[in-house]
Amino acid sequence: MEISPVCIGTWSITARAAPFEHLCQALQLTNQTIISRAQLPRLLAKVNGTVLAELVFQRFGLVLTTQQQAWFAADGKELRGSIKAGNKRGEVCVSLLAHATETIVGQTYYNGNKESERPAVAQLLVNTGMQNQKITLDALHLIPLTISSIHRDGGTYLVGLKANQQRCIGIGLAAARSNHPAMSAWINPSVDMDALTIAAMPVSI
Repeated sequence: MEISPVCIGTWSITARAAPFEHLCQALQLTNQTIISRAQLPRLLAKVNGTVLAELVFQRFGLVLTTQQQAWFAADGKELRGSIKAGNKRGEVCVSLLAHATETIVGQTYYNGNKESERPAVAQLLVNTGMQNQKITLDALHLIPLTISSIHRDGGTYLVGLKANQQRCIGIGLAAARSNHPAMSAWINPSVDMDALTIAAMPVSI
């Protein structure tokens, strides 16, 4: 089957948004009750992630090759003690690491008081040649500078989406409610900024 990163993000958005019944319908579940946001972390803390992943993959008949399992995350962390008196930000270390092994494949630094994480991450992907890999990013990087680079080089991405991006959420929810939940769509990020989240190339599974 064909499944794209937008599906994963859309399912999580659907679960958080309100129409819980649509998620149950997609998963063919009945008589289910949604838990509160306060209860969710307590529940997830008791879940064995490895076993859950195996159950999900068995349920949908998914088989991943080693290459398909190779995802990388890019994120920045402020260095403790680096904030000088009178400043609100300090030195930030941006790392690109493998999900499976937590191996760092690239790093860069920037001054949070003068610079932004966005160009730092975009340049890190270029410097390491990782734009053609599968990358996860938080909502801060939902911009053409980063997303276009990954798409242009044949990579795949899963990007966070915040509640204040109403048009993006609307498009994602519409995709989740369709008869083809494993759908993907390409929208030119240089033309339609609001629809960047669903600009994902499909991953064959």
